Amino acid sequence: MVRIKINKDSKRVAKIVLYNDDGKVLMLTRSLDHNKFPGELDLPGGHIHIGEKIKRGLAREVEEETGIIVKKPKFYKKKKNKYFFYAKYENQKITLSKEHTNYVFIGNKQLSRENFFESVAIDILKKVK
Repeated sequence: MVRIKINKDSKRVAKIVLYNDDGKVLMLTRSLDHNKFPGELDLPGGHIHIGEKIKRGLAREVEEETGIIVKKPKFYKKKKNKYFFYAKYENQKITLSKEHTNYVFIGNKQLSRENFFESVAIDILKKVK
């Protein structure tokens, strides 16, 4: 008998603010066919599998969505079921999955407090300066 492991998503979500030397944050644009918040700006990351450690799930999600290997993510805060981390972007090639259509590095002045993920990015940029 062959056993197939099926990874099911939990309700936990891990996101990361990746910032560069210019003090800009990597933001992704959700695809228009995304079931939640289509076309809106998003941070890399996503749902953690049931039984998966938060940092491992974060690394997996970021690599799946962008091709980026996250190195030494630092925990920032937890808000409800969302865990937020931050790390310096190390100039890796970005290859987007079908979940996102575009990416951009955005500075503090272009980020909006009206978008929750952008608001987290603003707070982290203040912390790492």
